[in-house]
Amino acid sequence: MLPTIAPKPDEPRAAVVLAPRPLAGVAAVAPAAARAADSAVGRTPAPQRSAGVATVPPPATRTANSAVGRTAAPQRSAGIATVPPPATRAADSAVGRALAPRRFAEVTVELPSWHTAADSAVGRALARRRFRDVAPTVRGATGPAPARAARAPLRARPPVSDSQAGSPTVRALLGEGPRVEMVAVTDPEALAVHEQFIADGLVTELEALARRARRCGHERPSGLENCERFESVPSWLALRGSALALHPLFEPSAPRLAYGFDFGDLLTPRFDGASAVDVLRTLLGPERAGAAIDRVLAFCDTAMSEEARLLMAGSIDGRALRQRALVAARAVLARRGRWSGVPRIAAVDAGTGESVAQIAASLPSCSLTLLGRDPLALAVAQVVLGERVPGAPLRSAIVARDAPAKLAAAAGPGFDVIDLTGALDTLPGDAAADLLRSARRSLRPGGVILASAMLTRRPQQTFFEHVVRWPGVIQRSHEQLARLIEVAGFAHEEVSLAIAATAPVHAIAMLDSAR
Repeated sequence: MLPTIAPKPDEPRAAVVLAPRPLAGVAAVAPAAARAADSAVGRTPAPQRSAGVATVPPPATRTANSAVGRTAAPQRSAGIATVPPPATRAADSAVGRALAPRRFAEVTVELPSWHTAADSAVGRALARRRFRDVAPTVRGATGPAPARAARAPLRARPPVSDSQAGSPTVRALLGEGPRVEMVAVTDPEALAVHEQFIADGLVTELEALARRARRCGHERPSGLENCERFESVPSWLALRGSALALHPLFEPSAPRLAYGFDFGDLLTPRFDGASAVDVLRTLLGPERAGAAIDRVLAFCDTAMSEEARLLMAGSIDGRALRQRALVAARAVLARRGRWSGVPRIAAVDAGTGESVAQIAASLPSCSLTLLGRDPLALAVAQVVLGERVPGAPLRSAIVARDAPAKLAAAAGPGFDVIDLTGALDTLPGDAAADLLRSARRSLRPGGVILASAMLTRRPQQTFFEHVVRWPGVIQRSHEQLARLIEVAGFAHEEVSLAIAATAPVHAIAMLDSAR
C-alpha cells in the first residue's frame, strides 16, 4: 500500500501528475482550482504505453491549452479519448483534427451543431492529407458526402418546365435604358454544400497563387498546369479559347472531358463530303491543324478527374455558363404560344450546341440552323443536337468571316429565334452591332433575338483572367451591352436584360420584336 502524503498549503498542486508510470487505469484529474498551465502539463507527460488512461480537462482550462492537450496526445496509447470542451472554438477544433496522430485506424470527425461549414471543409481537407487509407466520417451540420452515381456518356435533360416560364425576379436594377432584372436560376449541376466549399477553397488558393506570382514578376503561374494535382486539367487548358473547351462545363459530372462524342465523330464527313478534320486542315494548313488535332485527340481520351469536376462544377464561370443557357431557354418558352407551325431557330457560334439544345428542347418541334467558325465544334454540335433534339431538321454551315451576310443568306423566310449568346463575346463593337442588325433583318414578325455579354465587374475575375487565362473575350458592362443594342437600332421597349443572381457573370439580353 502506498503512503498518502498530504500537500502543504504552499506546495504546488501538480503532485497528482506524478503517479507511477506502470499503473494501469489511472485517471489524472486536475482539481478545479488548478491553473490552466498546470493542467496542460499534467496531460502532456501522460505515460505513452499505459492502457485506459483518460485525460479530462477541467472546466476552467483555456481553449488554447485544450488544443495543446489534444495535439500532444500520445501516439501509441490505446483508448485515449480527447474531448474538446463546449467552449472550444471552431478554429482550434480544426487544428486539433489536423494534428491528430497518424496511426489511428479509424477516424471520426464530430462537428457540433454550431460548427460552420467552412471549418468542416478545412477539417476534411486536412484529414485527407494526414491519414492514409482512411475516409473521415463527418457528422454534424453538413452531413456525410453523397456517393456519386454512375453516369451515362450523354445524359438526357428534361426540357424547361412551364413553372420556369415566368421571370422569378429577385430585384430590378434601376436606371436609364432597358429593364435589368436579377433572376434566380437553379443550376442543374450544382454541387453538394460540402463540395462547393472545397471548390471555393481551390479557386481561392489558385487566385492567391496567381496574385503572388504577379507580384514576383511571373505572368503565367503554373497552378492548373500541375499534372500531379490536377490530372485532367492540363488537357483541358490546351484547348482554352475554343468551343470544345466549354463543352465539359455543361456536364462536369460526366466520366470524360469529351462526353457524348469521340474523336471518330470529327472524322465523319459532314460538310459537303468533308470531315471536320479535313476542313480544319484547309483553314489552318497542315502543320497548325496537325498540332490542334493532337490536342483534341488528347482531350477526347482524358477522363474527368475529381479536382477538374469540382472546379468545372463549382467555379463561377461553369455555373454562369449553365445558368445562361437556362435563362435563354426560359425566355423562349414563355413566348412559344405566339408561333404557329414549326419555329425556326438559328444559332451563331453556338459552340458544341448545348445551349441551343436547351432552347430547342423547350419547344414541341423546331428546325435548327447552325453557323460557326469552328468546324470541330460544329461537328460536335450535330452529334449533341441529334441526341438532345432527335428528329429536328438540322442545317449547319461554316462561317470563316462575314457572319452577318451568312446569317442573312440562310434566313430565307425568316427565323423565329436567333441565338447570339455565344457570338458577341469575341466581336468588337462595330462587328457586334453589324451582327445584331443582320439578325434583326432576319427575324419573322414576333421573333426574338438572344444575346449576352460577360460583365466587366464579376466574381472570380482573377481566376478567369490570371489562372485560367481564357483568351479573346471582350467583357462589357450591362450598360455597354444596352448601348451596343441601341446602336444596332433597337428601342429600349424591345429590350430586357437578365443577370443570374447566384452567378452574376453574364448579362443576357432578349430583343423582342413584338413589343
